[in-house]
Amino acid sequence: MMSTSPASFSGGTVAQDDRALRVVVADDDADLRAELASALIDDGCVVTEARDGYELLAVLAAWATGGDKSGGLDAIVTDVMMPGFSGIDVLTALQRHLIRVPIVVVTAFGDARTCRAAESLGSVSVLKKPFTIDELRAALARSMRAAAESPSSPGSPSDS
Repeated sequence: MMSTSPASFSGGTVAQDDRALRVVVADDDADLRAELASALIDDGCVVTEARDGYELLAVLAAWATGGDKSGGLDAIVTDVMMPGFSGIDVLTALQRHLIRVPIVVVTAFGDARTCRAAESLGSVSVLKKPFTIDELRAALARSMRAAAESPSSPGSPSDS
């Protein structure tokens, strides 16, 4: 069960309740995905990478059905445009199944429509490429804080 206390980002360390945050990074750009994953790992996160929308959905399905034995999921960082399912498709699926996880959307196509769509589907932060690792850290912190302040527990299906 995921705790709802906000993440702390002090000195580059990302932690929640004295344990590493578990983050999925999904982007079809292998170099960017590796760079983001490496930075988050250096910050103390446990990172699972997905190279496209299919892999992201597979990771989320394993987590949602209990097949992922890592102890849960704290946040998702996803690109909008990926092969298979887009980041928006994944946000739609999460919303449809009442699964709430803090999500940061990254996009090279940062038009207003994409940003509104991501935000209407639950993303607190939309980062336009290129962005810095510090901007990603700040976006994750905002997303985790917003999830902690919402009435139902993030990272789990709603009890509705």
